[in-house]
Amino acid sequence: MSIDSEQSTIPRNYVFGDEVLDQLLAGGIEPGSLILVLGHPGAGKSTFATRIVFENVMRYNIKGVYLSFAETKAKFYSYMRRFNIDLELAEKKQLFEFVQMLTMSGKDLLDFTVSTLGQKVLGEGYSIAVVDSITPILNVLTTDEARAFLHSTLYNLVSNTNALLILIADLPFAVETVDLRGLEFIADAVFVFKTRIEKGLIHRFMEIRKFRGKPIPMAEIPFSIEDGRGVRMLLSPTVIQPPYTASVTSYSDECSNLVWRGLASGSYVGVVATCNVIPLTFWALLARIVFSYGANYGIISFRDSPENIKNILRNAAGLMKIPPHYILNKAAFIESIHPAAYSTQQLETIIRNYIDSNIQILVLDGIESLYLYYDPILVDRMLKSISMYVKSSPSVMFELVDNIYTQSQTMRYDIIHKILCDQEKLLHSATTTRTSTSYLRTPSYIVKVYDDDLAKCIETHPFTVPSTSQSG
Repeated sequence: MSIDSEQSTIPRNYVFGDEVLDQLLAGGIEPGSLILVLGHPGAGKSTFATRIVFENVMRYNIKGVYLSFAETKAKFYSYMRRFNIDLELAEKKQLFEFVQMLTMSGKDLLDFTVSTLGQKVLGEGYSIAVVDSITPILNVLTTDEARAFLHSTLYNLVSNTNALLILIADLPFAVETVDLRGLEFIADAVFVFKTRIEKGLIHRFMEIRKFRGKPIPMAEIPFSIEDGRGVRMLLSPTVIQPPYTASVTSYSDECSNLVWRGLASGSYVGVVATCNVIPLTFWALLARIVFSYGANYGIISFRDSPENIKNILRNAAGLMKIPPHYILNKAAFIESIHPAAYSTQQLETIIRNYIDSNIQILVLDGIESLYLYYDPILVDRMLKSISMYVKSSPSVMFELVDNIYTQSQTMRYDIIHKILCDQEKLLHSATTTRTSTSYLRTPSYIVKVYDDDLAKCIETHPFTVPSTSQSG
């Protein structure tokens, strides 16, 4: 973020720099606050705190300082560049300073911290300060000394200057609390960054243990750490709105209308293949929409290789009697992901990033692999969150799965498209739970059509391929 004005703007409230947190904790962080961020090593504490500093100094043209007991300046700046946090730019604008304190310990460290904070906040007008970490200081103080230090020195410093002070404290692995010498009682807010290992994969959660003067709608929030962004909270929008209501896109043609009755942007379609087969007609219907509207699309498969998916699309183009490149060239990506390589949080981040890229159609193929690998409750939670996220986007999402695995699975679908075995024939049965132009639930209606009839529609309603010949 850049700022044009050279005049500093005192913020009414400081922002987190994460739109989910800024929305969840409406109003942000009040000036004069002391924030405690504690967590396990590598949990995201420093990245979270640095994002707060960077977003505020660049947005409001105020100054921030980061006191580090753990890392060198070069290493810290290099690491933060991964998350699009350009501390060198902030430093060039004289909005940020990194203070390295690697060789100090004991009371010397305490004295230097106090004097540095006082100089920066009182003497030089810095508005935000981070101490990373406060743990070495607490370890050399008795409880009474710590309370005096924290209350009379640090808390009074920020409350009298309307500054923001962020203190980072360390938690050992597998521990969720330590003796903070009463710091948690003095702090205005306490954020705890936790990691859990499940099936060898890291799951990350942030607990809001305390936030003075604000309701806490969710005590524990899943998050991920991703390149180019840093800490990203994984919650769906608190208010669901149609994406740009005036320009909602509706996809339809003669054959897809036999099943879906039109697809609005923001729709989430569950394709449940109880016969363990996704027929070629489904892919042909998808290809017809891609061809008709010039829609860009992406496919993530949890059960098949990209080349096999491309072969299916080639066959679908053959059924439509058009050259395959008209369909394949509209693919933004066709990827295969092994569930064992990612946690559900990481998968959600990957999928959200694709939705954020304004892709028009996204297909998740082989969802049964997720149910077989992860806890079904976690899978439902992740996909329900994604379905809510899609509703505030211009995308249409298809979820391809071979069965109903949980009672809550179908609740996330706007259209439940079941592929059934009717003796020796395949039957498409689609239940629509909302209209294509409204996000309010409406009485369901059901359509049924045999696969042979869909194939006949596709064959008898061909597309005209634009001529590439040139007249002389």
